[in-house]
Amino acid sequence: KYQVIDGISMRYGMTAPDLRDKCPCGEDSDMGHAMGCNTGNVVVKRHDEMRDVMGDLSSQVWNAAKEPMVKEGTYAMNEETGTMEMVNALRADLGVQGLQNEGMTTFLDFSVVDTNAASAPSSARTALNRRAALKIQKYRSECQKKGGLFMPFVVSAAEATLHPTAQQVMQTLSNALARKWKENRGKVRSWVHTRLAFCIIRGSSNCLRSQKYSWNKAGLFIYGWGRTRPSFLER
Repeated sequence: KYQVIDGISMRYGMTAPDLRDKCPCGEDSDMGHAMGCNTGNVVVKRHDEMRDVMGDLSSQVWNAAKEPMVKEGTYAMNEETGTMEMVNALRADLGVQGLQNEGMTTFLDFSVVDTNAASAPSSARTALNRRAALKIQKYRSECQKKGGLFMPFVVSAAEATLHPTAQQVMQTLSNALARKWKENRGKVRSWVHTRLAFCIIRGSSNCLRSQKYSWNKAGLFIYGWGRTRPSFLER
């Protein structure tokens, strides 16, 4: 039940009920701190679940790869471990072949923005635009060098508002799935948007309420959705 309550609280800028007073990191906890504290990798898990959901859906109509290499790094010695490690490499979150142009790879990098944070601009649109601009500055030229395209996929943590490029990706994906499933485009588009919205709300609620133990991949994304149709589409 808390996921629904947390989603409503974040949507309307209210404080969610029954939050802990102290974060496991030792700091005093409030909505702003909980949404940004990555103790236990909860912020990273929210990002990774969104990537996995979009990757799973994309793989049903195109070739999709997780964390493709955009720019090769160089190897350097890690003095603490005494091993050679790659540094200065650049990876996108997802590579989808055929998303925009057949035979061309579109690289996607995901970001969830807490538009209710004290440091965020007053306008959610401005916050999303700023994050998208940073992604474009970091990735676009390197993706073009590899003969690919780049699209930032930026959403807000509170209500899963999509940046325009994310809206474009969602529309293209929904239309492709509708053609494959031979279903009404509006019905499929609504289902895809709802699935992404609940993914974001679930991840944000986890930031607020998780015990934030450092357990690897604890409890966000359940694999096994691959190449399955949503049950509501079954006749």
